[in-house]
Amino acid sequence: PARGHAGRGEGGSPRPPGPTPRRVRTVAGTLRGIARQGVAKTTPDAVAREARCSGAPVYRVFPGGKGEVLAAVADTETARLLSTIGVHMGEADSLQEVLVAGVVEAARWLVAHRALQFLLHHEPEQLLPHLAFGHMDDLLRSASRFTGLGELAGPRPRRRSGRAARSG
Repeated sequence: PARGHAGRGEGGSPRPPGPTPRRVRTVAGTLRGIARQGVAKTTPDAVAREARCSGAPVYRVFPGGKGEVLAAVADTETARLLSTIGVHMGEADSLQEVLVAGVVEAARWLVAHRALQFLLHHEPEQLLPHLAFGHMDDLLRSASRFTGLGELAGPRPRRRSGRAARSG
């Protein structure tokens, strides 16, 4: 079997779905770059240096460019946060303990997160719009799905159509 064949693992067998080593290095390199110099100065070339690869693989793994890389970083870090919280919430014996564990671990994780702290202090415009009230229902729905505690956000507003929308 040809070495380095795209989509193939050892022995030419199909690679299982999931993150590739190059993708993992690129996301990790982006996160380190953001922690060191913020989003504005974390260019694809800077990511490539952090990931110890040339710029071309970054573009191959993330053809959508910087926006696609940043979305992958956000997804990865959200998964890490939820995993950390989940471990501690899973050890709780009551609803009150579940909620306390979730809040405490989330706070610890967020305070210790170098990239988020850099953004909060130096580029808050990159982060705060995602935490604004307009996005709160989305955040609460995600938390509801994760915790299994039921609907924490209000019901989704129904769209009125046809004659009811015109008369109301």
